[in-house]
Amino acid sequence: MEICKIYEYETIDSTNDEAVRLAETGAREGTLVISKEQLNGHGRLGRTWHSPGGENIYMTLILRPEIPPEKVSMITLLMGLAVSRGIDRIIKEEWDCEYLQTRIKWPNDLLINGKKICGILTGMKQDFIGKTFVYVGVGINLTEMEYPEEIRSKATSLESALKVVGCKKVTINEDIRRGLIKAVTSEFKDLYQEFLKEQKLEFIKSEYNNKLINLNEMVRVNDPHEPYEGICSGITNYGELMVETGEYLKLVMSGEVSVRASDGSYV
Repeated sequence: MEICKIYEYETIDSTNDEAVRLAETGAREGTLVISKEQLNGHGRLGRTWHSPGGENIYMTLILRPEIPPEKVSMITLLMGLAVSRGIDRIIKEEWDCEYLQTRIKWPNDLLINGKKICGILTGMKQDFIGKTFVYVGVGINLTEMEYPEEIRSKATSLESALKVVGCKKVTINEDIRRGLIKAVTSEFKDLYQEFLKEQKLEFIKSEYNNKLINLNEMVRVNDPHEPYEGICSGITNYGELMVETGEYLKLVMSGEVSVRASDGSYV
């Protein structure tokens, strides 16, 4: 997969919505939609993604993988690892700050200093001739901003995180933004090509588990039928989260998983 065409906007309703419109009319794999602002950004479970203007990243990549539909969810984990690698690389290269690193909160969030810096939303649809396509939306907070009250204690940006750990001369500009987009898409390309050959995640499992913020920690699985708690023991070769409840080893295929904070609450 190569980035074959880029559609770039200052403001858009949603990069996911635009990517779907393009893919439905035949846009090729590797088409990338980027915007500096979204008026109607989407999060998981019908939530809104706060998407103000500035040097932030809102982008969606169109894919046309020839894989069974049940394996599409693994692409979210690939993108999570690609974003994590990309952010960590930029932090090291621009600020020489190796001790500040991203962590992954399965299945679709990235955290830094314990707060959310990135969300990923993957979907699957069919185009005008009935061919399936996948779109992967990524939102990365780069600059400091005012967050809505309901997420203020949970969200952060790269700029804020760097200042918290005392990095000096923190400047997030267009060069940083474009450099991170390039780093993420480059990392994803390599992971995606290997995934298409393997069609499982064994080749990234060790690295992914090492980045999991909830590895070997108590988690709460917000199952709509019956929520439960257990110890997270990493992902399987197919991207399920393994949770040991004491009685059973449960494989979580989708849904919300909360991490227990130091005060005993789940976030």
